[in-house]
Amino acid sequence: APLGLVGGAMPGRVVVGVDGSAHARHALRFALSEAALRGARVDAVSSWAVPSLAATGVGMIPAFDLLRAELGDSAREVVAGELEDAAAAAAGLDIEQVVAQGDAAGVLVDAAAGADLLVVGSRGRGGVTGTVLGSVSRACLHHAPCPVAVVHDAGPTERSRIVVGIDGSPGASVALDWAYTEARLRGVGVYAVCVQDEPWGLSALGMSSAAALVELRAALAEGAERVLEEARASAPEGVGVTGEVAQS
Repeated sequence: APLGLVGGAMPGRVVVGVDGSAHARHALRFALSEAALRGARVDAVSSWAVPSLAATGVGMIPAFDLLRAELGDSAREVVAGELEDAAAAAAGLDIEQVVAQGDAAGVLVDAAAGADLLVVGSRGRGGVTGTVLGSVSRACLHHAPCPVAVVHDAGPTERSRIVVGIDGSPGASVALDWAYTEARLRGVGVYAVCVQDEPWGLSALGMSSAAALVELRAALAEGAERVLEEARASAPEGVGVTGEVAQS
């Protein structure tokens, strides 16, 4: 579905994971800029979980409720503090703070239901309990129900194109449509890359003939060029598509 406001549709929603780490701080600023571009709401999400030993240890039972309350309060303080530090970028945006109990990846994937974009840092703490966000970002990429942006650095750069990998598959077609929408939203072009992937072990499969190898490689190159040309032809009006065929 197109992102942002289309034909008077309801504003979209950008979900971002916040945990107080530097990488999550980059993600928050990226999410705020994306929400401003789309006219979307921001859900700033943090998670907390009681350490497993504390939850099961007999000695912790009397303090269990207190521990849960303190962890929840700490997570809320982290979100509030990060939003306060990003006040300039957040000005004029509709922002909701979401704090939930659970593992960071699960909380973020659940929060992303119906969202236009989920934004996470490349690494971080993954919640106030210390989970490495590298594993969280990977889990979000595999399980999130919407597009995912993994942010390494949200510093100011000149972004002049959307790069998309294509191979003629249904998944690549979805990615290409998303790239068109993003390009139109930003007023930039699309750069499509089709990788010509030669099957491994051709000689072992009996393809040792030089003539057969040349013929196969020519067919692969022709197929890759066709995929790239189809991407150019399917682009909506106003979106320029350039690209290349690369060999892995």
